Amino acid sequence: MGFSDTSPLLNRSSSEHMFDTMAMEIEQLLTKLTQVNDRMVEYTQNISLSSPSAALLHTLQRHRDILQDYTHEFQKTRANITALREREDLLGSVRREISTYKNSTGLSRRTELYLKENDHIRNSERLVDEQIRCSRSVKLGIIPKINLQTKISTTASVQHLP
Repeated sequence: MGFSDTSPLLNRSSSEHMFDTMAMEIEQLLTKLTQVNDRMVEYTQNISLSSPSAALLHTLQRHRDILQDYTHEFQKTRANITALREREDLLGSVRREISTYKNSTGLSRRTELYLKENDHIRNSERLVDEQIRCSRSVKLGIIPKINLQTKISTTASVQHLP
């Protein structure tokens, strides 16, 4: 199963709880290991009032080093997972904002197209109204001329009648 940049690496509900639980358990185990190491030091000091052997000192030091390595690795891993969570939160919020913007822009774009189409229709209506007005004014200007020409032709035909 592959991961992509669009799918979160950690499922928020279950993995957060699981991570927190595991981190707490590991901290408890590290605390117990620290206590065991401290008891080992106390025990070696109690059993040998004289100076402890080099092998015993080496073993105690090795156990302290291992504990320190475990603690360091745990802290590093916890910091990495926390950084990953924060990154997922940030990217998730950015993705949501982009998606919201795209959705609102899509509506705005459609609205813009409808408004442009509405403007075209209004301009067409205005042009048609203007043509009708021009036609009426031409009609109103022609009617008196037609009436005059009718009178002239009637008068001329009456005068030419023998």
